[in-house]
Amino acid sequence: MQKVISIVICFAAVAVVAQQEPSGTPQLPEVTVTSGRLPGESLPVTKTPANVTVITSDQIEQSSELSVPEILTHQVGIQNTDTVGFGIDAKPNMRGYGDRTGVLVLVDGVRMNSPGDSTANALWAAIPPQDIDRIEIIRGGGSTIYGEGAIGGVINIITKHDAKKSFANLDAAAGNLGYWRGHADGGTPWGPSRVYGSATYEQADGARDFSAFYKETAQGNAGVTTAWGDFDAGVYYHRDRVRNPGNLTPQQYHDNPDQAGFATQMDNEITRLSLDWKNSFDSGFSAHIKPYIQSYTEDLSFPSWSAGNYKISQPSWGVTLQMNHTTDALGGQNVATLGGEFIHQNMTCYNFNSNPDGMSDYVNHATAGVFAQDAIDVTEKLRLQAGVRYDTRSYDLSLFDWGSFSRTTESLNYSGFSPSGGAVYSFTKTENAYFNISRSYKLPIGNDLISVDPQYRSNADIKPIDATNYEVGFRWAKWKEFSGSIALYHSDIQDAIELNPFTYQNQNYDEKRNGVELSLQSSPVKWMSFYLNYTFQDSQFDGGTYDGNSVPLVPQHLVAGGAAWIPVPWFRWSLDVVYGRDQTILNDLNNVFESNRYTILNTRLTWIPCKWGQVYVAINNMLDDRYETFPSSNGLATRAYNPALPINFQAGFSMKF
Repeated sequence: MQKVISIVICFAAVAVVAQQEPSGTPQLPEVTVTSGRLPGESLPVTKTPANVTVITSDQIEQSSELSVPEILTHQVGIQNTDTVGFGIDAKPNMRGYGDRTGVLVLVDGVRMNSPGDSTANALWAAIPPQDIDRIEIIRGGGSTIYGEGAIGGVINIITKHDAKKSFANLDAAAGNLGYWRGHADGGTPWGPSRVYGSATYEQADGARDFSAFYKETAQGNAGVTTAWGDFDAGVYYHRDRVRNPGNLTPQQYHDNPDQAGFATQMDNEITRLSLDWKNSFDSGFSAHIKPYIQSYTEDLSFPSWSAGNYKISQPSWGVTLQMNHTTDALGGQNVATLGGEFIHQNMTCYNFNSNPDGMSDYVNHATAGVFAQDAIDVTEKLRLQAGVRYDTRSYDLSLFDWGSFSRTTESLNYSGFSPSGGAVYSFTKTENAYFNISRSYKLPIGNDLISVDPQYRSNADIKPIDATNYEVGFRWAKWKEFSGSIALYHSDIQDAIELNPFTYQNQNYDEKRNGVELSLQSSPVKWMSFYLNYTFQDSQFDGGTYDGNSVPLVPQHLVAGGAAWIPVPWFRWSLDVVYGRDQTILNDLNNVFESNRYTILNTRLTWIPCKWGQVYVAINNMLDDRYETFPSSNGLATRAYNPALPINFQAGFSMKF
């Protein structure tokens, strides 16, 4: 453990020394981020009043990680909880939202958050990293543009669906624990038209009894450019089976950490169709419309419990409209955004072993929202931004109470109002300071209101989460020798939703969060680079029975660091470490259990014999520590363990044509 901490400190020391080196090297390339709700329009990160990170496809390709949640773990301010391994049942969270991740996940503008499961922000197994062109991480309240659910931040994933030139990629890997993967994608332009397609298959046996998964994903996109704009049609299909061995009692963990506990099996299937129309006009206006329809089903079974076999159906459809207008103003630019969004989602859950009509629950809701934002360069150095969004949601509920064996039918209406304002002051083209104030919110969904599990009670009186956020930050990116950012934030949370383990029911609590996010990068020479990310996050209950107690599952300290060594163009070695500590375990509202800590050390060796191919070997959890990122309890005196994967390795190759 001390060796790992020494490595991290060494990374920081090298970065500080590099700052003292003489300047004169080329500046870092400008990084841009999507400026609106839908992909297309972009804005330099240096003009964004938020802590933003962009992960490129090259960075994804060089990572030793196998899934998007594991890749995100190395970014500042993000912690990942996983109970299966390989990122399959993962839940990344930002800014201290614990079990309710507070993160809105978008893929090409479509919401991927589960409309039913309130503790899982997305089905991450359905997003192969090989399909991704870039990942944009926007931290802090983002409801003004992105809508409800973006209370901790937004993860905006943009795929490789737009083929500007002909290409094809092949990727395959295999390893211990029964792991193997195959992936192929390619695309080509054809006059004014373009096509793209990909297919992925992945599976593993895992390390514990009743621990395995497989997943298969296929998608395609066809587009054409006309005098009336760009038209794109997309089709997407995903199917997986995930077997979760469940948590273990202390005695079970002591006897055999690889045995199964209260195991579950999940079979998921998603089919989605989408359309895009984009056009730019000579007057400075641009428009983008995206409708979609999606079928999402989950079969959930508990092999050790004969009465627990459920089917959850979650169909949805929606449409988003966005209009931008860019004009010169005050010696700079003024960018105005106006849009609207409508989403209809259903969730129906019934027990196969019971009368579906008598035991089923359903939540149908429709959400309509409108948003507007304006950003103006007041001077050459000062940029102001302000926006507002209003959402309204209507519910139809039919809840079965397992305690009284009676049914409650009710209609509800919720609304959310999200103003925001911020400013960026640029000292130079690469050094700037910013601040923002925003209000964000999350409306209740599926399992916030109803329970699939009979031992938990439904609660139709749950209120929306309301968060007021304050943030200041500073960024510098002038030299490759030393660049970075620091952000400080405070959030006041009203009506956060947490499970009360003593009443077996979701309830509302007030909370407050304070945090610091420090990110440093250094490339003192062409053949070596370093990074160090440190996050401090203090999430506490504010008032009530648990006043001052830490919110479960939120590590107070997170460190992610790494180094890459490229002595020759055809060889690359990287080493990455993630360290978390002072993490209150799940359901421990009284903070009586010892807090959790963990260390993860990964490495990757890459051989690049030619421009169109590479071979690699990755070793994860090199310390072979049976750590856990999802510690839990029943809230009373029983501790539960969710051991992560032991040391595991993969070897593979990728080819580009």
